[in-house]
Amino acid sequence: MAALDPKTGYILKFPLGDDDECARCNQEREVYQVLERSLIPRPSSLLKFHGSTSHGVLLEYAELGPVRQYLRESHHQPILHSTLLRWAQQAAEALQFIHANGICHGDVNCTNFFLDKSLELKVGDFTSSSNGLVVTPQDLQDDISDYGSALYEMAVGRVPFPDLHKDEREQRFKQKSFPDLTNLELKSVVLRCWYGHYNSFAYVLRDVNIAGKQS
Repeated sequence: MAALDPKTGYILKFPLGDDDECARCNQEREVYQVLERSLIPRPSSLLKFHGSTSHGVLLEYAELGPVRQYLRESHHQPILHSTLLRWAQQAAEALQFIHANGICHGDVNCTNFFLDKSLELKVGDFTSSSNGLVVTPQDLQDDISDYGSALYEMAVGRVPFPDLHKDEREQRFKQKSFPDLTNLELKSVVLRCWYGHYNSFAYVLRDVNIAGKQS
């Protein structure tokens, strides 16, 4: 659960008491603490951590909520090309920073990309994350593939294969059977993410920036 603290203007994110939820909340706290100690320059597109209490973690308030919610409330109106490029860059910068600190996000999608009142994207929610020795190359590759799906959703306003169950969508992707990308913005980046051609978000960010210069 999450609640806005009117005194501080921060979001308090807390478990409801279930043991699994408590463990996930503690995991998120630990991830934020690792990122706070990082000597690598921190991107502004990472949701800010403001410490913790005995109840949960204190986070930056992104007033417009998740990107997925924003896309649905826009009544299927496509976002501007400039907005798509900015969001793609901001998400890649945050995820590159996360990976550079030995952390796998574990749940990259448009519900965990948040928007502030200026429509700036912030990456958050580390309840499914792993860090340190438990991170595998496949975990990091999954983050990149899921980033490609998030770009697809931003561009068209819906997830890939929206009529299929999650397990069926995952099976399609394992078979390299992807939705039609005709006329999709950032098509080449999305495909490279899905086909596993990137081994780092540094290369993803490079190609997003190249696309921005060419537009």
